[in-house]
Parts: sequence; structure tokens; C-alpha cells
Amino acid sequence: MAHHSANTAHPTHNAQVIFMSRRVSCSPLLPLLCLALLPFVAADAQYSPSVMFSSLLNNISLQEKDGTFDLGNQIQVVFVKENQNGTLVVRKADGTELYKQDWHTELVREPYYLVAQTKTIDAATGETIYGMKLQEGDYVLDFYLEGVKFYAYPFSVKKRTPSDPFAGGPFYTLDGDWQDWGYLIYPEARPDQTLYWKIFLRHLDTERMEKDFKIDVRIVRDKDKKLVCGGPGPGTTISLFHRWVRYEFMMSHPEKEQKYGEYFKAQNLLAVDGDYTLTLYLDEKPYGVWKFKVQGNKLAYDGRTVRGQADPLSFIEGGRDAWWFKRVK
Repeated sequence: MAHHSANTAHPTHNAQVIFMSRRVSCSPLLPLLCLALLPFVAADAQYSPSVMFSSLLNNISLQEKDGTFDLGNQIQVVFVKENQNGTLVVRKADGTELYKQDWHTELVREPYYLVAQTKTIDAATGETIYGMKLQEGDYVLDFYLEGVKFYAYPFSVKKRTPSDPFAGGPFYTLDGDWQDWGYLIYPEARPDQTLYWKIFLRHLDTERMEKDFKIDVRIVRDKDKKLVCGGPGPGTTISLFHRWVRYEFMMSHPEKEQKYGEYFKAQNLLAVDGDYTLTLYLDEKPYGVWKFKVQGNKLAYDGRTVRGQADPLSFIEGGRDAWWFKRVK
């Protein structure tokens, strides 16, 4: 069992919530399109359905010894209606269907609904099964609601073999958006709340299942190279595994500026518009770099996170209080 300091950071499993809007309007000239959208339109007819990205990444898992694929029981979707029926389809990248799961929506609180799975079916035989086995390869997880696909998540399975014959043999891992995406979050999008950085991490040392790393996160304003905040604090270590685990790091003022009992608020970051760089260090070596902007004293959306511009099938839904950014190196 790995040792942790008093400042050890722990994985988190809390879901991110709340909403933003994208208007869906039906032109009289597009009756067929309107009919296709009807299953998705909530009571206020303003938002399109999507998958809460953090809940998706946090629930997908793979048994590393036998490649059993699992979707957990806490995936959430937004802007649907209660008791709607859907299907999850696991297919190869070439389109070959492997497994199907029936599901229905269960209200958590508006606009959040649980993807409540009922049974798993082998697509080749039509039989109900328990456990979805995957081999090394590329796959897509498709989400259907009332027969219409509204989201697609590509991922890969890799088989890794230790060089040490006593290390326990080959194991399977997942590759996908876990590797590149992390998010800043402050509760209920209130600038007077504490700022957090959340990210999925793992290690790929084939000789060890669990490995400790020193962790450090720093956010620097590009214009003047000022260290704005960081965390989780000197001497903090985390344990990483072969599987992806989400970790949460509370941001703090730079050590020289930190006052006893004072927390770093989101508004401290948002006070100055401009470009920023977040760097995450493992064992004092750069692990990844994320770039983002503050515009109009707000975090700016970009790429797949821009509502109404990104492809709905791959749109990253962060709700009202999570801003996702893609790793640049």
C-alpha cells in the first residue's frame, strides 16, 4: 500500500452539474427536422440533449486483467424528459455492433437525468449477457434517445505486457479524452467561490499497479508571466493506477502571497482578462500544459466546448460551472 503525506490529494467522484442553453427553433419550412427533434425537446423547448462529460469519463471503466468494459451507473444526460427510452451501442470503429444496453431517463434534478441501464444484449446473438468483453482495438460508444443518435464517444483499448515475467502478466487500458482534457470549476459559477482544477490521471509503469507521484499545478498569466495561483501545496503526493481516476486540486494563492485562512477565489483569476497557461507537474517534471483565456472577466469556451458551434455528437457539456480545456502538450 502506498504512503501519503498529510497533504495527499485524493481522487474524487462528485458529478458536475447545472446548465447552459442553446436555442432549438423549428422553421415551418423544416417539418421533418422538427419531427426528428421532438423526442429531445424539453418543456421549455430551448435546449438539446447531451451527456455530462465529467460523468461519462468518470463512469467508463475497463477491468485491466480481462478487458471487461463497464459503463457504471452514474452517467448523466441533460435536456431530456423523464422516462424517455434510449439505447447505448458499443461498436467497433468500422461500425460493427458488439453490445447494446437499454436505458431510460430518471430525474436527478432539472436538467439532469440519470442514464438508468436495464439490460445488456450481445448484438451478434440477441441474448442478454452480463459483462462486455473488449479486445485491443478502436471503438465508439453511441447514445440513442427514442431511436435518434445524439452523442458518440470514441475510445481505444490497449493491451500492455510487462517486461518482468513476475509482474502479473498483460493488462488492458483505456485511451481517449481522459488523456487530454481537464477542467476548471467553481461551484454554481459563483466567482466568490473557491477555484478547482479537475483532471483524470493514470500511470503506465508496467511493473507496478500503483505508483506515487509528487503533484503540482501552476496557473501563469502569459502577458506578465505572473504566477496567479497553484496547488495543491508543497509535499503533496498522489497515487496513480493503470486505470483513469479523477483528481481534484484546490487552487491557492502563491506561497509568498498566501495569508492564513485565505482561500483563492475564482474572482481572483477572472479579475484580469488575457491568456493563461496551466501546467501540471508530476515528480517535478511537466506532465501536461493547458491554455485558456479570460474574456470579459469570464472563462472562455473553445473548440468542442462552444455551445451551438461544436458538433453535437462530440460537444463537451460542462454545465454552468465547469470549463473544459484541451491539453496542448
